[in-house]
Amino acid sequence: MKNKVVSNNKYEVIDAFKSYFFIVVITGIVSLVYSIVISIIASIKGVSVEALSSSTIAQVVSFTVTPVIYLTFFFCYNKKVKVRNKFAISDGNSISLLPISIAMVLAIISIFLFTPVMNFFQALFETKGYAVDNTIPMQDKMSNSFGFFMLGVLIYAVLPAIAEEIFFRGVMVNGTKRGSLH
Repeated sequence: MKNKVVSNNKYEVIDAFKSYFFIVVITGIVSLVYSIVISIIASIKGVSVEALSSSTIAQVVSFTVTPVIYLTFFFCYNKKVKVRNKFAISDGNSISLLPISIAMVLAIISIFLFTPVMNFFQALFETKGYAVDNTIPMQDKMSNSFGFFMLGVLIYAVLPAIAEEIFFRGVMVNGTKRGSLH
């Protein structure tokens, strides 16, 4: 028995479950493979894993892998279940400026509220003897170069937001919406 309703371009609840499960598994496997590859390259080059992991290219790769996996999975899964991407992304509601404005205000407030909280936890961990590095990867390069700043905005803000929105609004929300009692 087929779970998909191809003519309506909709997901079933099982699609949301499968997608979430496979995204977690695929991301975990790719992270494991990435760690193994970094370890092998570090041993071949004769450098520490930490030194290689802190290189610019390794940081860019590590921060772009997950969003790329989300996007690739989304488009491949849609092709497999024959759901058009245009319908998969839409939840039928128009975008309103009010929620966007509220989200922006909450983000700005979060920055100012979480900085003291993070500083508190950093001080707490340091008193217990743990070394805490709360710097943003590539922070020094982003503050000195506009190109690295734009790269940082892309890999830390834009790409993850787009990937998360497409995957979760697409598969997860639309899949679970069909199984709801509303």
